[in-house]
Amino acid sequence: MTPLHVVAHLQGGICLPNGPIALDALLTWAEAMRRELPPPATAQDCQDLPLPIARSTCGRYWLASFGAYEPEEHEVDWTNRRFPIAEAQMLAEPKLRRVNMSAGACKSYRLPRERMHLRGDRIDWWAIGDADGVRELLMYVGYLGKRRGVGLGRVREWRVGPCESWGEGFPVVRDGYPTRALPLDVSGIADDAERAMHAILPPYWAHTRRVEAWVPSWVA
Repeated sequence: MTPLHVVAHLQGGICLPNGPIALDALLTWAEAMRRELPPPATAQDCQDLPLPIARSTCGRYWLASFGAYEPEEHEVDWTNRRFPIAEAQMLAEPKLRRVNMSAGACKSYRLPRERMHLRGDRIDWWAIGDADGVRELLMYVGYLGKRRGVGLGRVREWRVGPCESWGEGFPVVRDGYPTRALPLDVSGIADDAERAMHAILPPYWAHTRRVEAWVPSWVA
């Protein structure tokens, strides 16, 4: 396994309300798709899937960074849901007298969501792994972030290739600052690095698995 640089070139805006995307989580999802398995929903599901990237010496995290990007412009889109009143009146049973549109399944809403346009329309990751294996898995990933169903986060091109290591800490610590969530006992972290409650391994959305950890400045 060798030092790798992974780049997603995007076509248009992206919605990332939960922060940057972890490369190990992305590859875990892609490996599940390749094996025709449901998306992994538990830590055990994720650990059972082999990935073409290396683990840390202690085995507690993958040697892969979180996505690095620079927002250039922001827009506000809206997620709309309008209950079909006319259709409901036509299809309802004769005994139906009232439809509650203020709550429940019939509730209409209009929710704001942020669309970001990134500088260079790109997201960068660094890892130690097998370039061919990573490239093969990323073929299953055509969109990133939230609201993919309406076209946000479309990946125009993936680029995976070898790169020069920046030295000690590659690819998870650079100049004393973490590029991914790391346990607090990891050495080489600057005293003023950011801390936050964060999962160390996928699935990162599982709040019950969050612990105090070193995190990149763009996550805290």
